[in-house]
Amino acid sequence: MECFEKYDIEYNNATAKGHGVYLYDYAQFSGAEKSYQVTQVSGRLGELVGTDDYKSNLKIQCIFGIISSQFMSHVTVIKQWLTGTGILKISDHQDLFYKVWKIDFGDIEREIRKFGQFTVTFTCTPYQFLDDGQQVRTPDDLTYNPYDLCRPIYTINGSGSFTLTVNGNKMTGTVNGLLTIDTERMIAYNSEMVNQSNLITGNYEDIFIPHGEVSISISSGDTLSIIPQWGYDV
Repeated sequence: MECFEKYDIEYNNATAKGHGVYLYDYAQFSGAEKSYQVTQVSGRLGELVGTDDYKSNLKIQCIFGIISSQFMSHVTVIKQWLTGTGILKISDHQDLFYKVWKIDFGDIEREIRKFGQFTVTFTCTPYQFLDDGQQVRTPDDLTYNPYDLCRPIYTINGSGSFTLTVNGNKMTGTVNGLLTIDTERMIAYNSEMVNQSNLITGNYEDIFIPHGEVSISISSGDTLSIIPQWGYDV
């Protein structure tokens, strides 16, 4: 009963307990494995292992028990709740969240009748995002990143050509009003959410914010705001 009283999840601002279910055990984490570039060289003993190429998605598996014997009538509501993309929070780390891209569950009614519980798997970005990292900041606010490498969202307000510089790396482009550069999604768009990626030049990876000292600037005449999206690799 300890888990029922103290342990919960929240998905898209709605809790498991609010839906008449509770976490039967602590959530299980898997995946988020790095893939490395491996090169075979004729005559060489062993293979050359390069830098990591990408990381697989994080999977968070939750086993839910039911609170009420009348739960079966609420299965449809549960399925609606566990649909689509969104934000997942786990109660023992309330300052962190996960970005969910897919949710898998089986035949909930059958699992409950047979086992008295059911299993849900959330497929997430392999990163723990901090709530604090979603606040809007200026370049003067961001002189040091105490967390892992992050993929910020930059918003430029100006007119004409601009140069965005992050730790010496540059991205150039044209802005007419507001231009948002989302380095996580690798897309740029205007205030009407119209894709403007064709108006910028440079690599999104170059303007990620690494751990440690940070220097960010925008060309004269333009203003820049930043959502750092910082947190921890998993």
